[in-house]
Amino acid sequence: YQRRVRGDLFQPAVVRFLRDQARMATSASQKGIMDKAWEVIQKKTFTKWVNNHLMRRHGANVFVKDIQNDLQDGIAIMKLINALYDLPLKKHNTNPKLRVHLIENVNQALAMVHEAGVKTVFLSAENIVDCELKMILGMIWTIILHYQIQGISVEELNAKEGLLLWCKKKTHGYRDVQVDNFHLSFQDGLAFCALIHKHRPDLLDFNALKKDNKAENLNLAFEIAETKLGIPRLLEVDDMINVPRPDERSVMTYVSEYFHYFASQNQAETAGRRIAKLAKATQQNEKLKSDYLAAATDLLNWIKATTAGLNQRDFDNTLPGILAKIDEFEAYKKNTKPPKTSEKIEVEQIYNNLAMKLRGAGRPPFQPPAGLSVADINTSWDALEEAERARDQALRDELARQGKLENLLKRFHNKVTALEEFAKAKEHFLKTGEGEKFDSVTQVQLRAKMLEGLLGELEASKKRLQDVNKLGAEIGALNYKDQATIDAKLAELSGRWGSLADVSKQRQRFYAEEIQRQQKVEDLRLEFARLAKEYNRWLKDAHSKARDENFGLSLAAVQAFQATLNSEETELKNTSNSKRQALEKLDAELKGLGVTFNNYTPFTVADLAQRETELFGYLQKRQTAYQAELARQLQMEEKRKEFAAKANSFIAFLAQQRNQLSSVEGDPDQQIAQVKSLFHDGSEGQAHLAELGALDAEMTKLGITENKHTEYSFRTCQNRFEQHKQFVDNLLASLEEDVKLNNKLLEMRKAWEKKQQEENLRIDFANNANELNAFFQNAHALLNDPVATNSVEQAQSLKAEFDSLEAEKGAKQGNLSNVRSLQKELQAAGVTDNPLAELTAPQVEEKWSNVESGVASYATKVDAEIKKQQSNEALRKEFANQAQQLNQFMDTQFSQISSAENKEAEVELATLKEKIPVVEGSRGQLEALRGVYNQLLGARVSDNKHTNLTFPNVEVKWNQLNNSIHKKITLLEAQISAKKASGVSAEQAQEFKECFAHFDRDQNGIISRDEFKACLNSVGEFLSDEQLDLVIKEYGSSDGTVAYEGFQSFMLKRVSDNDTENDIVEAFRVLAGDKPYVTEVQLRPVFDNDTLAYLLKSLPPYPGVQGAYDFNAWVNSAYHK
Repeated sequence: YQRRVRGDLFQPAVVRFLRDQARMATSASQKGIMDKAWEVIQKKTFTKWVNNHLMRRHGANVFVKDIQNDLQDGIAIMKLINALYDLPLKKHNTNPKLRVHLIENVNQALAMVHEAGVKTVFLSAENIVDCELKMILGMIWTIILHYQIQGISVEELNAKEGLLLWCKKKTHGYRDVQVDNFHLSFQDGLAFCALIHKHRPDLLDFNALKKDNKAENLNLAFEIAETKLGIPRLLEVDDMINVPRPDERSVMTYVSEYFHYFASQNQAETAGRRIAKLAKATQQNEKLKSDYLAAATDLLNWIKATTAGLNQRDFDNTLPGILAKIDEFEAYKKNTKPPKTSEKIEVEQIYNNLAMKLRGAGRPPFQPPAGLSVADINTSWDALEEAERARDQALRDELARQGKLENLLKRFHNKVTALEEFAKAKEHFLKTGEGEKFDSVTQVQLRAKMLEGLLGELEASKKRLQDVNKLGAEIGALNYKDQATIDAKLAELSGRWGSLADVSKQRQRFYAEEIQRQQKVEDLRLEFARLAKEYNRWLKDAHSKARDENFGLSLAAVQAFQATLNSEETELKNTSNSKRQALEKLDAELKGLGVTFNNYTPFTVADLAQRETELFGYLQKRQTAYQAELARQLQMEEKRKEFAAKANSFIAFLAQQRNQLSSVEGDPDQQIAQVKSLFHDGSEGQAHLAELGALDAEMTKLGITENKHTEYSFRTCQNRFEQHKQFVDNLLASLEEDVKLNNKLLEMRKAWEKKQQEENLRIDFANNANELNAFFQNAHALLNDPVATNSVEQAQSLKAEFDSLEAEKGAKQGNLSNVRSLQKELQAAGVTDNPLAELTAPQVEEKWSNVESGVASYATKVDAEIKKQQSNEALRKEFANQAQQLNQFMDTQFSQISSAENKEAEVELATLKEKIPVVEGSRGQLEALRGVYNQLLGARVSDNKHTNLTFPNVEVKWNQLNNSIHKKITLLEAQISAKKASGVSAEQAQEFKECFAHFDRDQNGIISRDEFKACLNSVGEFLSDEQLDLVIKEYGSSDGTVAYEGFQSFMLKRVSDNDTENDIVEAFRVLAGDKPYVTEVQLRPVFDNDTLAYLLKSLPPYPGVQGAYDFNAWVNSAYHK
């Protein structure tokens, strides 16, 4: 049993006992009942009570048989006080024989009684030694009252009333039970049975009991109390029913056993409930800790592994690959991350739940191992989200890079294709010029001019080549996986351009040399034509001279002409040979230069050589004619004077006419007209010759055959006239031949000019067509470039490039017109081939049409792209604004929620509930943001320079905010409910009120210190004086009184299973019987199997005591670790 208070008695118990006995005796005397039944009953009851405590402490062999006689040596009294108050035995005589020894021992025993706080006024050792029963019974009652009953109040009356009040409360409502006293109210046994049933309804069926069966009722109660509850059987059935009124003190003593047992059981149950609550809370906390550590470990392992994975940049450097990675990342954000976010919230909730439990229970905060705290999780989570942001940015960058690469590669290949076509055309042009033979300076100059155009185009194309190299560098800077191919293509282009430049420069040098060569050839042609013309003219004259057979009119004259004839023949042959050799030399030089055609002359060396041969034939004929004339002159000499005069006149006429004919000027046609006009078909000469013929006939008749007066005979004149006519014929023939030659030369020149004109047309066409082709190539490269950008600036840059192309297209209209007009001229000239042109006229038209349609299409695409990018930019800004507003809103809510965490749970709960409609009201913002986000996804926009926020992160944060509020509300409501559940019921509150009212005698709502103590005792709360003073100091007034509110507050605290460290230690002490250790035997009746198993596993062993557990160490660990 628990001993809670040891107060001094205001009135000596023995005196009161004797007074009561006297009053009872007087009452009995008045009634005629003068017996000592009460002494007998008390003696039996007190003897049993004393033996119960002696045997419990000192064993079954230590007891008293007769309380009146067995106490006179004082040893049993000392052992009783030792058993009750745990005071050491005084030094005494263990085997006293003499009275003085007995008195000494009893005095020692009484000293122990007084030391225990029991005051026995008027009691002496002699009363005990002399075996005075009433004095002995008075002493035992005083001890009983102090130890067992006095704890209920500070005065006997109050103690009795307190015990009686307790009985009334516990038996209230039981049939046939009305407890008004400690004698008749208990005589039928129902009150005892009601007390047992109230606390242990499982031990008896109260409804089966009958009031008339007193003995059965009493015996049942005594039997159950002794066997089931361990309450000693201090009373017998006869002591209750065989007397008019049972002994009140005996009944009080026995009832107090019930009170203390049930109070002890109540305390044990309360203690057990508090310990069980702590054990359960500790077990729950340990489970929460274990759950937290397991969940935190798993979560951190996932976070670390995921962070490491997110930080990897194992992209395969392809657009499909990065799109797959983006889909994978989106799936992660959609499917993997949200559950992990919830898991993180769950982990935090576990920690917060644990923290709340520990904080609410006054426990030290839980300190997870290094690396497993919420802060560590948040740090790792922040690192994870940073890795997500970095990966998101890396994916977007990689997507942008791959998209840019794709666009750059398309542009690169388009431009490369255009450059290759350009290079192919220029290589073809240069190839067609290989080994080309030229006939004139002009032809070479035209080729040189075209080459200059090619070199200009080649120089202009260097920018295009530079652009391609720049694209290649951009592609390389973007880490293109097949950069080697790009570099190889650039090297190939560079090589082709270098080769084109080298070949062009070589061709340029060749043309410069060729121009010099052609100039030389031109000079040689002109010189050859001049010499040929002079030689031909000389040959004509030489032919005339070689055909001149006027050797003289007399023998002497003919003979004298021999020297002239030979001299002239030699001169003609030498001159002809010299002129022919000069021509042959020039002809050989021209042929040495590969020239086989001379547009400046129709004559060749062979032609003139043929005429030279003819000259030599004429010379041979002339020699023959001279010999014939010499022979004739040897035979004639008669009538010559008249004939000579006329003959000389005729010869003079021929000479004069010949001079006139030789002096004609103008072109051959004009000369022919003049010759014919002067010659008149020879009519005048014919008249002169006819006159000479008549005279010659006369001379012939006269037989005159020679005439020394003249060198001319009629035959000579005839010959001369024939020669003259031949001369005229030759002259006319020569002139006519000149006309033919001039006509031939004119035709040749026309053919040459036509050829040159056709060549010029080809070149002009080629220049215009080639220039257009270069434009077409550039246009094709641009118009076939993908119209795909990532910003308004890029789209506008593309538009500017397109505008430049349109402007260039306008400028190329002139070239197109030239091509069209030149094509008509070429068709008119019958020219169908043009190896110099890179494109034909139909191809130009086709490509121009393609460019026009491409320009129209591209313009639409560019305008659409600008609008698209402007729309995307507006979406970016709208998303950024909405995301930042919502994020700021969430930060504010998190901050306000965090600020409420340090307030009372009810205040925090109210704050959180106020947040529900506020946060729920922001769902529209979230959905609006989702709409913008979906539009951005639909537009394949992955970057946003206006914000670092992404919708998945904002959504996770919003869900975290929303879930956090609802989970905290659930947690706080559970906490508040638990807090309320640990309070008191309305029934308990009413019981407190009734108890207080019972001791508040003047009904002023205030009770004194003693009344307060008695009131507490009546409800099973036993406090020492020191504890009582502390309670009054906290809940009462400075004058020591306590108002109902203070009493109620104290009781609320007491019954609310407050689990402070001291309360739990005291609870263990209740179970341990004030020992510093507890055993399994003491624990087992109080706890269920699970709690008992947990405690036996958790409680550390108490050193030095087998089977004992150190509850102090366990409680200290529960509250401080």
